[in-house]
Amino acid sequence: MWWYYGGEYFHEAKINKAFQYAQETGIKAGQVIKRDFSVNDPDVQDVLNDLGVINFCLLNSKMILNAEVYSRYHPQESLNKRLFFNLGAGPIWIHPFWTTLDIRPASAFSLDYDLLDQIPLPIETESAEIIYSSHTLEHVDDASTINFLLQAHRSLKPGGCLRLVTPDVDLMYAAYRKGFIEHFSYLIGDHVKTGPIGQCFLHEFAAHLSSLCQVETPHRMKDHELANLFNRLDYEDALNHCTAQCSMDIQRKVKGVPHVNWFNAKKLVRMAEEAGFEQVEVSACGQSKFPVLRDFLFFDNTTPGTSVYVEAIK
Repeated sequence: MWWYYGGEYFHEAKINKAFQYAQETGIKAGQVIKRDFSVNDPDVQDVLNDLGVINFCLLNSKMILNAEVYSRYHPQESLNKRLFFNLGAGPIWIHPFWTTLDIRPASAFSLDYDLLDQIPLPIETESAEIIYSSHTLEHVDDASTINFLLQAHRSLKPGGCLRLVTPDVDLMYAAYRKGFIEHFSYLIGDHVKTGPIGQCFLHEFAAHLSSLCQVETPHRMKDHELANLFNRLDYEDALNHCTAQCSMDIQRKVKGVPHVNWFNAKKLVRMAEEAGFEQVEVSACGQSKFPVLRDFLFFDNTTPGTSVYVEAIK
């Protein structure tokens, strides 16, 4: 049904990539069904993961919203110059009106930008219509986040929008306290983790301390140490104690893959206000006040059940 939405735009490279994956996955699946297998068979999991990649490529090759929606609410010049910016979009996110900012720029419309450098955004002052960032800030420290928010405020036009999406640490902590380990297995195709749940919790906001982290780090926190920490300190102080032990030097070496920061609605709102935004509101998945951000194939589609959404207007 995805193909019946939207206007004339589709991204040919993504369609071709989906077909390539489909062909390769068909060969894998044919080999698997010739023998006895179970759902837990690694080869079966590979096929299921590949099907997810195919679906993602197809979904992101087409807009739900017609291009006319953009021109209705934004100047044509902004569309032509791609003055809509997605920070941390990743290598395969491509949109006809958007510019991406990422440590792995992958197209002519992607700019090389590392949050950890804490340098100005490569955007002219008061030129941007919208700046969007989903599941990116948790990969850097507070200092880098503050620099980004200040730069976003500088870069946006008056009335422009900054939309932030991150994992919600309040939901993580509640799951940790209740023993709801399934919360930490929210990705499609991911196995339910068998624990220990304290390490799952740590992995989502201070991964350098978790035994589940595949990156070599100098210190791991034991389950009893984690429990004692949250019993001894205030909630935010305990969270900050953990993230303070995450190394940004290590993050640079591994291109920022692990999660090393925490956010909830309260922290995001506070930081946005301190950066100069006067109108800051907690939002919800797919409920931006800016119509072009209602395109769910491109925005707010990363783990919506475990995320927090905040929108700031300059």
